[in-house]
Amino acid sequence: MLSASVHASRITHHFSPMSIIVVGLSHRSAPVELRERFAFAEARVPDALRELRAAGLTTEGVVLSTCNRVEIYAATPLAPETAFAAIRQFLIAHHAYEGALGDELYALAEPHSLRHLFKVAAGLDSMVIGETEISANSRRPTIWPSPISTPAPC
Repeated sequence: MLSASVHASRITHHFSPMSIIVVGLSHRSAPVELRERFAFAEARVPDALRELRAAGLTTEGVVLSTCNRVEIYAATPLAPETAFAAIRQFLIAHHAYEGALGDELYALAEPHSLRHLFKVAAGLDSMVIGETEISANSRRPTIWPSPISTPAPC
């Protein structure tokens, strides 16, 4: 976020340290059994978002949980690498997962996180290109500052 202020006829720019990241797994990175293990029940999403905020990991967030992906999009003041590790640990703890994880769980920082978000919303990262499950459900009303995206069960 860019803001400008004028001091003694001099314009200064202030950049917010906030960045948008995504941590998740999808049909491209993990088998269905693992995606099911990390899926969020719709009723648990608000608590998960509150936990992320309370831990200082995010100021705003969205949990996207479908048959083919589980992703947490977060606006975070933390350095991306720090946020990646913390959200990864949150996912593991939240789902009481004790197995090993390798490249199944991915993490993207700006600008890649934003590019990924638009590809997902447009159906370009779906198992069936152009699938509208995500975009159709993103039109559902949400209550801010608790944005929740949990499309209908498959």
